[in-house]
Amino acid sequence: MKRKLIITVLLLLCIIFCVASCSDDGVPAGMKLASDTSLVEYSLFVPSEWVIDSSTDRITSAHASKNDLTSVNLQKQAFDSLDNWWTTYKKSLSSMFKDLNILSENEDIVIGGLNAKKHIFTASFGEGSYFKYELIGVLKGNSAYVFTFTYTGVKNNDTITYSDEKHKDNIKKITDNFKFNDSLTEGEGVSFEVENTPEGMKCTSDTEIVDYCLFVPNSWTIEKTGGTISSAYVSGSDKTNINVMQWNINSYDFDLWWNKYKLQLFNAFDASKIPLNDKGEVITGEKESVEFLKSEILIFKEEGKDFKLGENDAKKYTYSVKMGDNVYDYEVFFTMHRASLYIMTFTFKSGCDMSIYQADIDKITSNFRFN
Repeated sequence: MKRKLIITVLLLLCIIFCVASCSDDGVPAGMKLASDTSLVEYSLFVPSEWVIDSSTDRITSAHASKNDLTSVNLQKQAFDSLDNWWTTYKKSLSSMFKDLNILSENEDIVIGGLNAKKHIFTASFGEGSYFKYELIGVLKGNSAYVFTFTYTGVKNNDTITYSDEKHKDNIKKITDNFKFNDSLTEGEGVSFEVENTPEGMKCTSDTEIVDYCLFVPNSWTIEKTGGTISSAYVSGSDKTNINVMQWNINSYDFDLWWNKYKLQLFNAFDASKIPLNDKGEVITGEKESVEFLKSEILIFKEEGKDFKLGENDAKKYTYSVKMGDNVYDYEVFFTMHRASLYIMTFTFKSGCDMSIYQADIDKITSNFRFN
């Protein structure tokens, strides 16, 4: 559950240079390429023994091992200055963590040949879940590229020891070898062979890792992932997309999990509207009802409509996020299987006519199945 929470928070948020020896294919010795250079304009290398979690057009992420959740993720965000990015991000952090402790901020470094800013802070997700974060923001064009290194902590008496010391050489190799590319390479995505694939569709899911099959039309492009997230998008010129992620759960109450999900949305986009109780604590929805304040950034339209994902009972939720002059629409479906909550999310580009995708959405949702 701890790992799912870390990944989810980082997904919604939002968030040193030298010469190294390289192999003939341009990959530094002892490392491997984590990013899909057909989808992103950079090369992020990680140590060969690390596990790649996601390699899409929105995020590249990897972690050290099954027993060591030290990780890196890199996201491209729409900011025109590093000051604006850090100011916005820090506000979200302050509302998300009661024990936020900023150790350093705005340290000047160089990454990918460009000037960058580094920020370090610690926080926890309750007793026993201690983390240190190292954020590096680098500006290229009209986008901020945000590295998040997450280090796990172990508490012994009153002292917390974090995994950054253990991995300092690996982190240096990752940042030293990062580079921006002039253009994207050619690529058509991947697909997985499964029995009884619906006609005209293909499977996005690695069934050796996940226990479901997400099918999309053959015309869509499947994003490469190495973890539990399955995702695909319409085309290179149309980034309307779908993804499915899994949460471990201890309750089968849809309303409870929707409140948790909404809370993360508010943390990411409009933290000032998060409800507090009489003690000034964030209302999580576990013990009391949640009444979020009206937001001009997050607009909720449909919440908890009965639905079917394949043969599975589900709930449908729709909302929009206003970011500057752009408005992005989302359709989210919750379904439960065994001890997990599965979240299917469609993201529509700003200003599009959502109805033109309805036939594809109907095919995707009706053919979703568990193995």
